[in-house]
Amino acid sequence: FFIHENLYSEFSDKLAQKVAVLEPGDGMDESSDVGPLINRRAKDHFTALLRNATENGAQVLAGDETVNAEGLFVRPTVLTNVTDEMDVYHKEIFGPMACLYSFDDDQAVIDRANDTAAGLAAYAYSQSQERLEHVGALLEAGVIGLNTTDIFSSELPFGGVKESGIGREHGNNCLDEFLEIKSYSHEIGE
Repeated sequence: FFIHENLYSEFSDKLAQKVAVLEPGDGMDESSDVGPLINRRAKDHFTALLRNATENGAQVLAGDETVNAEGLFVRPTVLTNVTDEMDVYHKEIFGPMACLYSFDDDQAVIDRANDTAAGLAAYAYSQSQERLEHVGALLEAGVIGLNTTDIFSSELPFGGVKESGIGREHGNNCLDEFLEIKSYSHEIGE
């Protein structure tokens, strides 16, 4: 999350409060809010990213990796004071970890958001429609939510850019993936 410096403290506190009450557990158990990671490698990856971040100055506001040490569960985690130099900035997490970054300049944060090999989805929130349209046009992602997280619809193409995929699902464009297009030219003689 890139949060404007004027909202950073309030946002991080409120997010941490909401995340702190989430309970990891069996996905079939109604008392669970978050299921397990996919495998041991994913948990080790999550743990290594968390450790690298905290060893380099990130602060844990909520969560950790200590739930059921033998299992694949981790607590949803919120990190603040995260910097671009930490491993977590450059790698996809594939786990419930929110990394919070502060910004004060729109173009600088757009550049930072685009400084990634991934590009599936991006979200921007603002009270200014002009600002939303500007940021949305410059973000490098296959799907962009502006003041919403509701980015899925069978009518809208869905897919990523960069290392987040090629092609689209849903919408009219999804059929293109299953077609072989043939081009030919034909001259009519006299």
